Amino acid sequence: MDGGGWFWGVLMMTILLLAVVAIVWLIARSTHPAPTSPQSGADASFRAREVLGVRLANGEITPTEYQELLSHLR
Repeated sequence: MDGGGWFWGVLMMTILLLAVVAIVWLIARSTHPAPTSPQSGADASFRAREVLGVRLANGEITPTEYQELLSHLR
């Protein structure tokens, strides 16, 4: 042998390690999907209307302000 046998051993170990890392990553990704945006557009609009309703009920805004702000959400 010309002494290059260690190179192929290291190469094979690296490939094996990369394969194991890829498999673990794929399993982790499939069991824990990437987070999506906190709220979709419809959810955000609903939540904004809900907040406006609470602010109106607490007296933080007037009914006129409520209607004006609500019109901006539509």
